[in-house]
Amino acid sequence: MISMTGFGKAQIKCGSAWLKVEVSSVNRKQLETIVGLPKEWVMLERQVKEWVAEFAKRGRVQVTVEYEAPAVVGNGKVDTVLASHYERVFRQLIKELKLKEEISLREILAAPGVLNSQLPGSDEKMAHRLELVVKNALKEWGRMRKVEGDYLRKDFLLRTKRMKLIKKKIEARAPLVSKKYGERLRERLRQAGVAVAWEDETFRKELLFFAERCDISEELTRLESHLQQLEDTIKKNEEAGRKLDFLLQEIFREVNTTGAKANDVKIAQEVMELKMEIEKLREQVQNVE
Repeated sequence: MISMTGFGKAQIKCGSAWLKVEVSSVNRKQLETIVGLPKEWVMLERQVKEWVAEFAKRGRVQVTVEYEAPAVVGNGKVDTVLASHYERVFRQLIKELKLKEEISLREILAAPGVLNSQLPGSDEKMAHRLELVVKNALKEWGRMRKVEGDYLRKDFLLRTKRMKLIKKKIEARAPLVSKKYGERLRERLRQAGVAVAWEDETFRKELLFFAERCDISEELTRLESHLQQLEDTIKKNEEAGRKLDFLLQEIFREVNTTGAKANDVKIAQEVMELKMEIEKLREQVQNVE
């Protein structure tokens, strides 16, 4: 079992610069990959998405790539024409606003596009480095998702075990429902001054009709099957999110029908416990790939 939420990062040295990648994800029904690349490498976005698809089938994945060059002018190029343009604009703005300020070289160099950090193009060597660092970040991200998935698996198994115990309580209670109904019916008739024996044909027909109407044996059989499938799916190391979601829908359907047919307060209480466990599992399943 793998969680859809996680975080991973990696970096690699490129000469005197650093190539850094961060990967984060949240739950989503389908795989959606958002890639943030320097503009010089925007043509590699599709490739990055393909690398992500090797590691995930569902979730909203954010991949951020940064190229950090040394913060010194000597290793880059200065666009002097653009710098002169900014200098004139700044001076004009100071004049119009009647400010008592001077323009510094640092402010001009900080203007967009003035200082070119010489970001390498997307040549074969850099593409290989990008693949290496992206996949390293994806591996770390995958390890975190696996760890969280293991915690989810343990919680799922505990809740499934609890649901099976509740289902056994309902099974033990079910045969007593008709008998309790007969006792209550006889008592009401006695209070009304009508004495009825258990062997009375009309009385027995009423009990039979009630028993057939409240029979939940088929629902319990299907519930047993669904719970076993749920447990087996949880134990498997595969993308289980969609299957678990489907099984929980089927389990809820059988539990809901059981509660509606049983016509018994104690069974209704157990049904409520089952529904609470199902709802908790449904919330958690949204985070499973």
